[in-house]
Amino acid sequence: MPATSVRDDGAAALWRTPEFTERLRAVAASLTELSAPGLMRTRIAAFPHHYPWIAADGLAYFRTRIGQGGRDSEEALALVQTWARTREQQERAAAVLAFKCDVLWALLDAVERGAPDDGAVAEDAT
Repeated sequence: MPATSVRDDGAAALWRTPEFTERLRAVAASLTELSAPGLMRTRIAAFPHHYPWIAADGLAYFRTRIGQGGRDSEEALALVQTWARTREQQERAAAVLAFKCDVLWALLDAVERGAPDDGAVAEDAT
């Protein structure tokens, strides 16, 4: 089918462009949002206990992420499934996602190590 081969040839050429590769990397990295809605509910419930100085309206952005994160992740997953057609592309997308998870874990570890044991705000954090 000529239209299919033109589309496939165009997709292959697009995949080889640095801009497309960067877009796939960005979208693949955003797949961490797949777990965002449930995690965000848990985080919002924990905020008043762990961060009592944050006003309730200060959590408004995070509340929007419950619904938006789910929509974002579904769209990102569909894009990665469409764009990453070969095994190599799929492995690259998975590697990008794994790297982002490593970065997020490193951030969590740093926050945990930097948090005072009594839960008080560190003087230099205010």
